[in-house]
Amino acid sequence: MKIKSAVIIFFVSLFFGVLLFPGKEIATLPPKLKKVVRDSIITVRITAAGDLMCHSTQFNYAMVSKDSFNFKPVFDSIKSYFDSSDFVAGNLETVIADSDSAYSGYPVFNTPEDFLSGLKYAGFNHLILANNHILDRELKGLLRTIKKVKKFGFSFSGAVENLSKKDSIKIFNIKGIKIAFLSFTYFTNNPNRQARKYVEIISRAALRRRIALANKGGAEFVIVYFHFGKEYERFPNAVQKMFVREAVRDGADLILASHTHTVQPAEFIKRERGDSVFVIYSMGNFLSNQRWRYSDGGVVISVEVAKDFNKDSVFVKKYSYLPVWVFKGKINSKREYLVYPLSKRRLKNLPKFFTQEDSVSAIKSFFDSDSIIHAFGIKLLPAF
Repeated sequence: MKIKSAVIIFFVSLFFGVLLFPGKEIATLPPKLKKVVRDSIITVRITAAGDLMCHSTQFNYAMVSKDSFNFKPVFDSIKSYFDSSDFVAGNLETVIADSDSAYSGYPVFNTPEDFLSGLKYAGFNHLILANNHILDRELKGLLRTIKKVKKFGFSFSGAVENLSKKDSIKIFNIKGIKIAFLSFTYFTNNPNRQARKYVEIISRAALRRRIALANKGGAEFVIVYFHFGKEYERFPNAVQKMFVREAVRDGADLILASHTHTVQPAEFIKRERGDSVFVIYSMGNFLSNQRWRYSDGGVVISVEVAKDFNKDSVFVKKYSYLPVWVFKGKINSKREYLVYPLSKRRLKNLPKFFTQEDSVSAIKSFFDSDSIIHAFGIKLLPAF
């Protein structure tokens, strides 16, 4: 009887276009989108941010008691924007500590796990672990970070907890679109060769192999997130451009990046089959204590990926960007950090708790990010 019921459900699902995708790394469909009409176009909104850093001043500001921290207010102004996305990713540029470990900032990071609680509250659901700080606390720190990331319900890419999983590819089925997310770093600060085997290091061979595995696994849209470039430079170097073009040739559909702690330009690179791939060479800092110009903010990139189920085609409908600036100061007499989204409209009505110096810095950050991201001649739509 159970077998007969299952068969009936299967054919009813096919008839009505209900797509069911099992697996713990497959996104759960929202109730209103569980039924997918075959000739309809479904759109998935993917949002990505740059470096998510936690310097010592940040966790000191967030401290509630000795081993309790509240990072949630940091994201109050950006949360609603992330909530409108189906998939939000960012580069976790720190190591997550156990409660009995000493917390630390630069140059060897060790961050309270409550930082992850804040990121979850903000709306992040995927964390990139391929970066130069991921081995700051040796292999033990990486494995502990993965354990904590999984505990808080994040998916992740760019590192593994077991070398047998090195060739596993993260493919997410979001509303019926199979999206692969690959992450690579140019180096790690820790030179330990054995530990580095657990981290995805950029190479031409690794790029080609991982993208091929993603396509073989059924990915319809491949995202590559690089951690590369020279810190504090505002334009990409030859190495960055080389790896980007390799990724485009190998089949990447979207290329994102971080590491320089500055925004770098975006561009479209045409590939042989005639379409173009969007690239941003660095999204800068999403959150940090780097208070100087060009590093006190960054940009968030959103991409609307669509699938026409009638034609079985996947394409990008829209690209947009959102500059953000990091406030550091007092809100209601409490010391706070705040990731504040910027637009020309919002610049006219900045929060009252901004000092004059804050307002000047936020305005500079907005126009700096806006001019740099468009420096290669493209024109992106502002988020709002």
